[in-house]
Amino acid sequence: MSPKLSRNAEHNFLTSPQTSMLWNIQYLELMMKFINDSRNCRITKLQSRINHFNTKMFAKIENMKMERNRIVYANETKIKN
Repeated sequence: MSPKLSRNAEHNFLTSPQTSMLWNIQYLELMMKFINDSRNCRITKLQSRINHFNTKMFAKIENMKMERNRIVYANETKIKN
C-alpha cells in the first residue's frame, strides 16, 4: 500500500482535532520547504552577484596595475632622456 493511501486510510480513523492537527503539520512542512527553497534561491543569487562583483574588481585592479606600470615606465624613460 502506498504511503498516500495509508495516510488517507488513517484519516478515516482520526477524530476531527487529530485530522486538523495532521493538516496543520502538512501545511507547516510545505511552508518549511517553501522557506528553504526561497532561501536557497536567494543564496544562489547572492553568490552570483558576489562572483560578478569579484570579476569586475579583478579587472579594475588589473587595469590599475597596467596604468601604474605605464606611468612608472614613462617616468623612467623621461629620467633617462
